[in-house]
Amino acid sequence: MQSLAYLSKNPGIGGEIKTTPEDFQVEEIMGNGMVLEIDKKVELAGDKGDFTYFVLQKKSWNTIDALKAIGDKVGCGIKSFGYAGTKDRNALTTQLASVYKQDVGAVRLKDIKILGSWKAEKKIELGDLLGNRFTIRVKTNKRKTETKIHEISEHLGGVFPNYFGPQRFGNRENTHLVGKNMLQGSFRRACEEYLFGGKVEENEKAKVARESLKSSGDYKKAALEFPQHLTYERLILLHLAKNPNDFANAIRKLPRGISLMFIHAYQSYLFNRVLSEKLRGSSGLEAGEYYCLTNEFGFPDLSRKSDAGYMVGKLIGYESEIGSVDKQILEEEGIRPEDFEMRAYPELASKGNFRAMTCPINDFSFKEDGCEFRFSLPSGSYATMVMREFLDEKKDA
Repeated sequence: MQSLAYLSKNPGIGGEIKTTPEDFQVEEIMGNGMVLEIDKKVELAGDKGDFTYFVLQKKSWNTIDALKAIGDKVGCGIKSFGYAGTKDRNALTTQLASVYKQDVGAVRLKDIKILGSWKAEKKIELGDLLGNRFTIRVKTNKRKTETKIHEISEHLGGVFPNYFGPQRFGNRENTHLVGKNMLQGSFRRACEEYLFGGKVEENEKAKVARESLKSSGDYKKAALEFPQHLTYERLILLHLAKNPNDFANAIRKLPRGISLMFIHAYQSYLFNRVLSEKLRGSSGLEAGEYYCLTNEFGFPDLSRKSDAGYMVGKLIGYESEIGSVDKQILEEEGIRPEDFEMRAYPELASKGNFRAMTCPINDFSFKEDGCEFRFSLPSGSYATMVMREFLDEKKDA
């Protein structure tokens, strides 16, 4: 999606990841530092409260679908569940989840395991995790890779550029463009981008329906053709079928969380662009940026400001201090900080936030036998952004 600069200039070893779920393992790290290990039973005290905490292990399921399937078994909907973060479908993963007034210990589903459960008094919320430990096996034809990996690791110095990964921008890698159009008040373009923009749709029925709408512009016809699983697209289409030019209110048919996702995706896109530009030579702190120290687990603690440490940058919003690199990129994008006030849609306003630009690769190890990487990252960081430093050829680096 974006041509992002690398921290290491050493060419990588090439190869593929995620060829099988077992080759991409993700073990959640709880807030107390405990790793929820694959296939390891968890027994924690807790016999009071209306919530059941449970350790979910899954393979070839995304988090939402796995919880929905568990809910179908015990007789509750997705709103009864809580989870700290979503995990990839094409992976073998563990994570902590909660459910209201249900017992899930006896649930049996293909490629899903419950590794333990106990009572608790509150729901698990998004962000209630410290990080994730990754074990990633790479399929590569190259041999004697250990020396090259060691050289790249030395050059990285134990850190990596904390870019948002492609997953942040949706399967068609265009959610940020929907957000940009919303910020610019172009709700027609936002709807069109969401309905038929971006990369080619993988689902064949959805692909045909999107292409048909792009050609015809017929929203009534599209409302009949779009598959049922495209729930949010259908909400927009059903509104436009009755009100063909009311694009602003069509977007309002979406849940607030989905609309916010578009704005946040665009902030993530801007963050990636700024970080990439800084890696290409515009280094040093600018307005609104600072350094931070780590917490007791070795992950960046944005509240611990310092004269040195890990660089912290901005997720730009209407209250953000703007530096020269920010200004240059915003001008190129045709966006102003005040656009994030979303005056036509104030419930989506964003004052901005902060994110570590550089991040440690904790507990890093590499085994040439099996070409296996292992490391831990804080919540919100993407293992794919670590792996690109070790795998990519970096012809443009």
